[in-house]
Amino acid sequence: AETIYVDAIHSAREFARQAIANALQNTLVETYHRLTENQDYAPEAEQIGRRALRNCVLGYLMQVKTVGPELAWQQFTYASNMTDKAAALSALVNCQAADSFAAKALQTFETDYADETLAMNLWLQIQATSKLNNGLERVKALMDHPAFSINNPNKARSLLGAFCSANPVNFHHQDGSGYSFLQQQIIALNALNPQVA
Repeated sequence: AETIYVDAIHSAREFARQAIANALQNTLVETYHRLTENQDYAPEAEQIGRRALRNCVLGYLMQVKTVGPELAWQQFTYASNMTDKAAALSALVNCQAADSFAAKALQTFETDYADETLAMNLWLQIQATSKLNNGLERVKALMDHPAFSINNPNKARSLLGAFCSANPVNFHHQDGSGYSFLQQQIIALNALNPQVA
């Protein structure tokens, strides 16, 4: 069987993203600002495309510590729609250099949307998929958060499912802790809801 080196793939991808961001920083900043919407939100193809491209550019700019975190914080603060707010939150949560912004953004989001189930599921998912170190510890801590309940299938998918399926660098940790964690959660879920397990 072929061995897949998850850490090496992740490192190579991050190296490439860093090189692209460094080489194209000015163009990326100009593109980001050019794509910033000055019109009311509308779920139209052109606006959807602009938002998607702008958020992709923001992802690259997060590699530039002196530029990306501040732009993401501004986008998070002034976003007129959940797409841009969630993209900015995800960018902040995935950037080591944006720790202080990320903590503020997570708290603000939780305060603003504490009573909105779908938004809080997204809040859990964004944290579960953070590629930063200690991902498993973060997920375990969130299991004790009032926004999470293993008895709720959507919340289980948002936190546990997202971590195991969309956070390869943390789930496939070399020590096997991600696999052990998944095993424990499947056993627990099987007693509650075999279909979700």
